Amino acid sequence: MTHRSLVRRTGRHSPVIEHLEERALLSGVAPFGSGPGTIQGLDQPAVRLQPPPPPPPPHPITVGDYDGDGKADLGVFTPSTAVWTLLESTAGPVTKQFGAANLDVPVPGDYDGDGITDFAVFRPSTATWYIQQSSAGPRVVQFGAPGDIPVPADYDGDGKLDIAVFRPSNATWYILGSNGVHFLKQFGATSGDIPVPADYDGDHKADFAVFRTSTAQWFIMQSTAGPRVQQWGSPGDVPVPADYDGDRIADIATYQPGTATWSILFSAGGQRIQQFGQPNVDLAAPEDYDGDTHADLAVYRPTTNVWYLMQSTAGPRVLAQGSPGDVPLSLAAAYRFIPGGGSAGLMRSSLATTVVATGADPLVVITPGSADPTFTGATADTSSASVPVHKVSTWDSALESVASGGSGDRLL
Repeated sequence: MTHRSLVRRTGRHSPVIEHLEERALLSGVAPFGSGPGTIQGLDQPAVRLQPPPPPPPPHPITVGDYDGDGKADLGVFTPSTAVWTLLESTAGPVTKQFGAANLDVPVPGDYDGDGITDFAVFRPSTATWYIQQSSAGPRVVQFGAPGDIPVPADYDGDGKLDIAVFRPSNATWYILGSNGVHFLKQFGATSGDIPVPADYDGDHKADFAVFRTSTAQWFIMQSTAGPRVQQWGSPGDVPVPADYDGDRIADIATYQPGTATWSILFSAGGQRIQQFGQPNVDLAAPEDYDGDTHADLAVYRPTTNVWYLMQSTAGPRVLAQGSPGDVPLSLAAAYRFIPGGGSAGLMRSSLATTVVATGADPLVVITPGSADPTFTGATADTSSASVPVHKVSTWDSALESVASGGSGDRLL
């Protein structure tokens, strides 16, 4: 998708193209450095290049609320066509083509602070962000490098999602703040850590945080409350932090694919352990679907393209949406990340979300070489691959395979 085609579809003025390299270099910090670096400890602050951020926003960001009614909307993304299919809770069905087929990763969020989730994609091959802001119009930003993981969140507390990437090769976070504050921080380990940014201390700012899959440890640098290390979950769990108790603070939580068990550690005290979903099939997609400020337990079943929701106020809900190979838009962000490297993880190409769920065609872990396997629908075609291919049948064994592989391994 070129800049010109983006403008033609949206009917807006020319997009704003931002480049951070010159600004950062003037301050003596290279935003796209590739060196491994030394991992900073929990007590070391981020490198700030601008003045402190403004006061907290008047309202929290609801990810996935495309019509601005305070409720997350159900939606799927079709990688082969870059079509978004939404069922907005107030406005009803919406279909929109936005992005490039088989290239882009959906990264929706409220980037202009109007309370409405914007259509947005990240192109891993060029580290380019394409955003159709609902109020501010189109925006195109090259930020990051190939292999970076998109981790947009509101790091500066101004009520707008900030463009951000996590670089697995050096465990460094690069933030392009919407309020003009640009900063970076090395936080985490270079293998096995999954970035899980969220507001864990209730100051309206997303905190740097990682989940270490090998030990089920959470390492969090809270922007106000300081460092926190928490053991929660089991090795191989998928981290699914969200505000499950409605206190405007993200709760540490995991989803265990093998048993479909949710384990939630509430920020206000107490815990919740509940089985919800079909083991080794469903994908976790928690969000506030009924607008009561509590994140709901929710899963998407790729084998049948059906949503299953346990809404905290409105009760259970089941809805069919999408086609084989579609990706749920509220899919837990951890599914995008692959320990040890990679670009877009499960969101890449025709994607392996269906492959992940069914077990009929297992996940594929590849050590990069001159070519990658290609996907036809949800089936891995490795006949033309010139690189080693390792097949595994579950998410847990995929993590184990990556952990034992090279630093450049990635999951398709």
